[in-house]
Amino acid sequence: MVQIVLVLFSAILFLFAPEQYDVSYCVMCSVVFLMQAWFVIRKDIKEEGWLNYNLLFLVTSWVVLFFYPIFLYSGLTNSSHLYVFSVFRESSICRVTALSTFAYSIYMASYYYNKKTSSVTKHYSFSKKGLSFLHILSILVTVLFTINMIVFVARNKGAINLDTNTFIFEIAKSVLTVDLLVSCYRNREEIQGSTKSFLNKTRTSLLCLLLISLEFLYIGDRGFVIVACLTVAACYNFFVKKFKVTLLIPAIVIGVIFMSLVSAIRLSEYSFQRGGVSSFFKESKNVIQEFRGSDDYSYLFDLTVVSSVSYIGYDYKQVNGYYKPSRFFVILASPIPKFPSLLSELFYGGDNESASTGAAITGRFRDLSNSYNSNAGLGTQIVVDIYMSWGVLGVVLLFYLFGSIIAKAVARKDNPIWFIVFLSCFGFAVYQPRSTIYQSYRTIVWDILIIYTILRPTVTVVHNQLFRKNDSISL
Repeated sequence: MVQIVLVLFSAILFLFAPEQYDVSYCVMCSVVFLMQAWFVIRKDIKEEGWLNYNLLFLVTSWVVLFFYPIFLYSGLTNSSHLYVFSVFRESSICRVTALSTFAYSIYMASYYYNKKTSSVTKHYSFSKKGLSFLHILSILVTVLFTINMIVFVARNKGAINLDTNTFIFEIAKSVLTVDLLVSCYRNREEIQGSTKSFLNKTRTSLLCLLLISLEFLYIGDRGFVIVACLTVAACYNFFVKKFKVTLLIPAIVIGVIFMSLVSAIRLSEYSFQRGGVSSFFKESKNVIQEFRGSDDYSYLFDLTVVSSVSYIGYDYKQVNGYYKPSRFFVILASPIPKFPSLLSELFYGGDNESASTGAAITGRFRDLSNSYNSNAGLGTQIVVDIYMSWGVLGVVLLFYLFGSIIAKAVARKDNPIWFIVFLSCFGFAVYQPRSTIYQSYRTIVWDILIIYTILRPTVTVVHNQLFRKNDSISL
């Protein structure tokens, strides 16, 4: 009942959001968000442990949605990044903040009420031969990706981002994820409670993930590294033993600091690519000292700047109307290689990226600012991405659907297909708030296809409401 009341209250906040900036109104939205998040996260900690999807997703989302309008724009704290993308209309701040609060309220209510275990249990049996073939495939795609990375670095000196929409990257990520998951499932009794057994049974996928992660760190691209770390951590937390909060908090703090250092140094002469490992860590000491002596929250810039991006996107919709609603079909076709680009060319006369809301936001920013000469895009934001193309109704429907899917994936992790859905979303938990709601869609489809086409598991359906968790899958 509390969830429904908070959804209704967040809807009222959106309907009556003021046209002028009001920090107290943003604080009110934040309070509603935190109240609802507290119910969801508290329940998940009891059932899933401290390392759970919503703790990462909702905490990151709070920083993305509220830190900028409450702490930075209000002047409560100083920031040298405050006006980097401040070409938006001030009247958009409260409207976007309230709309985002409403969207997340729907997500949390949907998650809360849809998180139920299924009375139908499916037993999956994976053959040793199929898993051995998957190990070989993991090594093969890792080698091919490494060759691709070497060629990329040779041709693009100083580049800090690799195009992750390439076929080889997508297939490598999917193959390694499935290899890790199935290795855990097939040996779940042996690895339970044993870190040594976990490392031994998953060594192929872990070593391949480590190698690709190091390659991304070399050029200063952090995205895959975060996804890989979260994916491995999720498997360990479920199959081996749950992380204790005393270990989890220091790990997250160290991770945030390290990724911030990579971001701060990657364009300088001290980066891994230009100066090597020793040079990077020497410069890290200076950067950390700058962080300590500054109150501009530079280490949160990747998240806080998304608020500015969302305001620009909201303004675009108000001025230009709906942005390419038919791109729904392009998104739907995204698991099929090259097909989304063909549809984009057919519908809009451009490639797939040019049809994204991020392209529209970047274009509007360039139109309003004379100081942005970079070829890099500004990206998008999870709520505004939907709002720009499908309005408030699209936000309501897609966030409800998203909450329902995440709830089922979390509640039914004993089913490897649902666990794949969970893993794919979990890997993007801290990235998705500054991206799109369908970020994991293509990965999920490819992962499931790999399971059924390469591994061909034997599936037995059991109807038993009293099915015990420890016996949920026979392998």
